Amino acid sequence: MVRTAAVHRLPGSRVFLAAALGVGLILAAPLAAQADITRTEFPGAAQVKSSMNGTGKWHRGLGDVNFVALGATPAACRSDLPFAGASESRTAGYVGSLAGKKKYHAQAQVSLYRFTSEDDAAGAMAALKVFLRDCRVSDEWVCQDCDGTWTYARRPAAHRRVGDQSLAWNQQTLGLGRGNGRVIAARSSRLIVVATVAHQTDPESMKKPPKPTWKATISITRKALARAKR
Repeated sequence: MVRTAAVHRLPGSRVFLAAALGVGLILAAPLAAQADITRTEFPGAAQVKSSMNGTGKWHRGLGDVNFVALGATPAACRSDLPFAGASESRTAGYVGSLAGKKKYHAQAQVSLYRFTSEDDAAGAMAALKVFLRDCRVSDEWVCQDCDGTWTYARRPAAHRRVGDQSLAWNQQTLGLGRGNGRVIAARSSRLIVVATVAHQTDPESMKKPPKPTWKATISITRKALARAKR
């Protein structure tokens, strides 16, 4: 839903990654920053590559602080809304190749939300649970008259325990290619990390790829929480 890495495996992937950091796999947030979230608060590309059993050179790109989508249909399903109480937020996108001659690549998105209190963060998790119930299918866009429009299909998944509190779901995306992924939102004190781990096709292919494993998703979520708490 916002600031994601839906990108190619091709040599121009770094350019596409920068553009795709305005598109989306998952969720973003609001409000003016108090102290910018820096790159050191996100896992490195090598860490994500390791979790996803990647190969070759992987790339990481950072989105703007407190980025929000322009709109969504239904309007109540704009992905930043569950995190409206965050004091600051930022997202990192990752992309790279997988071993073997696959017709899809790996991508991940880590969104970090910092709240002023633990109660506010817990409230955002409650709002996210309602969002997932009410927004099974939605469209979201990050620019006007461009390719930055995505359709999301979400369905609940069995609980995966990460951090103090967590929610898990499966997610498919349709936009610049087709994505099939797993998502975990995990809270630790007043921080929330949302990790989306997906397999993504290039724009010319709309054949649905298989999902990554929950093991990879949990690994990246834990790495993201550990970095964010430094």
